[in-house]
Amino acid sequence: MQLIMLAPLVFLPLLRRPKLGLTLLLALLLLLGPLGTLAPYLISGRPTFLELTSHTSLTSMYAAYHQYTSSTGQYITSLLIGLLSGYLLVEKRRNGGWAALSGKTALQVLLSILSLVVIGLVFAWNNTFWVFNENFSTTSALAWYVSSKFLFTGAVACLTYIAAIASTGE
Repeated sequence: MQLIMLAPLVFLPLLRRPKLGLTLLLALLLLLGPLGTLAPYLISGRPTFLELTSHTSLTSMYAAYHQYTSSTGQYITSLLIGLLSGYLLVEKRRNGGWAALSGKTALQVLLSILSLVVIGLVFAWNNTFWVFNENFSTTSALAWYVSSKFLFTGAVACLTYIAAIASTGE
């Protein structure tokens, strides 16, 4: 199923009643995002593909890799954060400017640096899972899966938002 087909269901409440729409979007993001990410673990108890010693065969590891990286549920968080940031970009533009960040170059630079640091930290955290002969907990791997989607996508959305503000010159 293509998740983008659900975008009208997200945007309809945003356009008709913005406060209710934002509340629903944030609720969906905070509830469905982690559930979609953790679905392979919650439904089948399958260990993540990062837990190499927990798999009995290469087929089991490949199935875990597929379920944790390319199944539809893994993209719910990214889709909702992307829709939210796109909506905020359009809404700020339509309402006459970027009041929160416009003219605040120092704040824009600080947020850009913070976003880049967050992206680096997500990659650094991932690198801790690839230490030879090192065991780590399932909780740690699942925490990385859930939080990395929020952190990485949120950082990219913040960079996009700041770039859009800078490009308009407002």
